[in-house]
Amino acid sequence: MRVNPAFLFAAMFWYPQLESAERIAQESGLTYYDAFALSMNETLDEACRALAIPKRITTLIRDIWQLQLRMSRRHGKRAWKLMEHPKFRAAYDLLALRADVENNRELQSLTHWWGEFQAAAPVQQKTMMNTLGDDPGPRRKPRRPRRRPTGPRQDTNSTS
Repeated sequence: MRVNPAFLFAAMFWYPQLESAERIAQESGLTYYDAFALSMNETLDEACRALAIPKRITTLIRDIWQLQLRMSRRHGKRAWKLMEHPKFRAAYDLLALRADVENNRELQSLTHWWGEFQAAAPVQQKTMMNTLGDDPGPRRKPRRPRRRPTGPRQDTNSTS
């Protein structure tokens, strides 16, 4: 198969970018997602100083990296939406490469799931989605009830 230069750069710079994101998150107190975004900018700026990477390539690298964060969230319609992304296959290949290199069971099972999901018929995909209940889904904070004002209510529309 053909190899896109964006995939090669995304794979080469993944670990330096990841280390940078963790450092930024610890130092600045930003959320990991925000630190990840800043780290992408920092890593690609540094790479562009040494290599002449065109903007069209850096845009694709960002897409592949951002999809790495989204691959673990498969509930609802997310899996189908993710597969529609033009760079899904490159992101999947990077995930598979990471799973092999890191020898991480979670990444390996995630890679296996995505591999089966891609090859499955729509009916099988729906079944796979229904059996995801074992994995924790995204959690939402429960909404706090509204506080009612204390004290006597003042009516501003009355005329005395």
